[in-house]
Amino acid sequence: METKVEERTAALGGREYRHTVTRRGPVELTLRGAPALSELATEILWPGNMGTSRSYTLSRPERPPEEEAAFLAGVQEAAASALMNEGIW
Repeated sequence: METKVEERTAALGGREYRHTVTRRGPVELTLRGAPALSELATEILWPGNMGTSRSYTLSRPERPPEEEAAFLAGVQEAAASALMNEGIW
């Protein structure tokens, strides 16, 4: 597991706040009582009572090439249909 810690400054409401961003990955999490693998887990610690923000990107198994091609064809068809319905294409 790789961990990166960064100290950053953000301007909010005209004031600047220092916060800590921690990125870890890959990480095993427990979601809804079941184990899940995350490619990247990010935690942002804000000062005082501003709180903590957590986010993660779940890992997905690789799709077979045929399934990936069928998925992309469906996306292209949906996009073309939406563009035609709006008179753009």
